[in-house]
Amino acid sequence: MNTLNRNTAQRRSKSSFLSWWTLPIAALLLSPLAAPSLAADRSDHEVPRLSLGDLGDLFDGAAGRSAGPSGSEALTSAIAAAQSGPSFKDKKCVDCHRKFGPEAKGLHPIITSWGCDACHVDAHLGPQQRYKWLSTDLTKLCVRCHGGKEFNNKTQHSPVTFRMCTTCHDPHVSEKGYLLTSDEPLLCFDCHKSDRFLRRVRHSPAADGTCSTCHRPHSTESPKLLVKKGVCFSCHDKDEFAGGKVVHAPVQSGDCARCHDPHSSDQDKLLVAGDLCVQCHKPEAFQGASVHSPVASRDCSSCHRPHKSEARKLLTKDTPGLCFTCHDEREYKGKKVVHYPVKSGECASCHSPHAGAAPFLMTAAKICFECHDEKEFDGTGKHIKADHRWCVGCHNPHQSDHEHLLRKKR
Repeated sequence: MNTLNRNTAQRRSKSSFLSWWTLPIAALLLSPLAAPSLAADRSDHEVPRLSLGDLGDLFDGAAGRSAGPSGSEALTSAIAAAQSGPSFKDKKCVDCHRKFGPEAKGLHPIITSWGCDACHVDAHLGPQQRYKWLSTDLTKLCVRCHGGKEFNNKTQHSPVTFRMCTTCHDPHVSEKGYLLTSDEPLLCFDCHKSDRFLRRVRHSPAADGTCSTCHRPHSTESPKLLVKKGVCFSCHDKDEFAGGKVVHAPVQSGDCARCHDPHSSDQDKLLVAGDLCVQCHKPEAFQGASVHSPVASRDCSSCHRPHKSEARKLLTKDTPGLCFTCHDEREYKGKKVVHYPVKSGECASCHSPHAGAAPFLMTAAKICFECHDEKEFDGTGKHIKADHRWCVGCHNPHQSDHEHLLRKKR
């Protein structure tokens, strides 16, 4: 009896020992790392799968609940069952990744046509050789399908340059168009500060949030990712801005942004500054002893057109007609004697249109002596001695019914 008990105990001890070391060995052999030959022998990276519950059933005797098979028999049975059972690939990825299922809206077409293996290789079957088990580097992955001129023009959006497509696109599913992570302009505001688009006066594409009206999202041959050179004329009639005899230089070169902010501004007409003209034109030219009222009020458009004109210097009309828009023409025409500069319509011969060195916008303090010889008025000739400030005391500078432009008849 003692011998029988000892033999029984020894058999149980051996069974328990075999069960103890065969369980981890079985798990290791079923792993693609420990048994690469098993994975290599099966096509499409199929790897044997066996649940812990199955192993528990096979090694039921290990816990001493029943006699069960021996350790070697259990190991052989486990491998055979795994090889004949379903592979990991047969279990759909969407069983875990449910938001990528066929019912999802906006699913990346490659998922439905090729499946996950189009981008991911041996996912969850071993350590990640690349991020998320990608089949190639992230910077190279998308261009295997998406490539060509659309992404390789002269000016490239920085995410395109660095091939960081997921900055703007969800690689799997999105209900937004083009798999975008959010709608424009909110997507654009992830990188571009929104305050420059939300000022008092807004360009209609910026106000509507349609950035792609003017900009390409990937690349273009034009600066600033503009859809084309001269993009402004896609909406604005070019003849209204560049069809005159005289064209403002920024308009001529197509540089509308020199004067206008293309997105938004706190100034009317989307102007980039309140004192816009002096950004290019020297401010000293508009300062002096007397300043023309439109200049003082910064209302340059009273006399000049900002884009084009049929008159010189972008004037709204030729002089003296322009001057007579404000000044009464009867004060300068209609009498017997008219001062030559007035008669020829050359108001600027005596008056500066912006600011003068003397009162009345005079171009010089001794304006009369710009044409008349000062020596003739020193008292040694026909004319009495006269100071330059006295000329208008006797003479009307514009017109008169009396000879020599005298105010009164001699």
